[in-house]
Amino acid sequence: MSLRSRTMQPRDVRECAEIIVAHPAIGARYRHSIKDLSQAWLRLLDCEAKTALVLEELNGSKATICFVGVSIFASDDSRSRSFAAFENDFRLECSRIFLHIAESLEKQSATHTQHVDSVASLLNRIESSETKIEAEFSERERALLRLIRTIAELVDRLQTEVASEGLYDVPQISAAPLRPLESEGT
Repeated sequence: MSLRSRTMQPRDVRECAEIIVAHPAIGARYRHSIKDLSQAWLRLLDCEAKTALVLEELNGSKATICFVGVSIFASDDSRSRSFAAFENDFRLECSRIFLHIAESLEKQSATHTQHVDSVASLLNRIESSETKIEAEFSERERALLRLIRTIAELVDRLQTEVASEGLYDVPQISAAPLRPLESEGT
């Protein structure tokens, strides 16, 4: 097997999102969110402060993507004070949400029961505070804000699903009562 890495291109986004869907743990739960992931990655490809790579398996002249990696980099030097404060608040809130999600999943794993929590929308929180300070953002910071909104939508969906769908929930299938089969002659 021969492998090569290269920069992710817009034409790769759908296939890369499908790789995430195929992941045994992530894919089953977030299959319907792939359209949002694709949108976020397409926006990200225009940003300078990122690394988005694909790893391809080469088989003759055919190349198949088998791994995707995406990282975002930010420097405090290139951000305004208002955006830096906004972004730091966003990161802290995401951290708090992810810790809460992890604790919820650990409890479910240990007890096989789900505790339903109410969830506050991260996107609503962002939108209520951004209008006050967005005018101070540079063009690049406003572009990053659009990416942050997309991430917030994904985080909201994740926390809503964890709060509403238990790890061990089995969908109830309602079936009509079975009727005896009739033979062709009757």
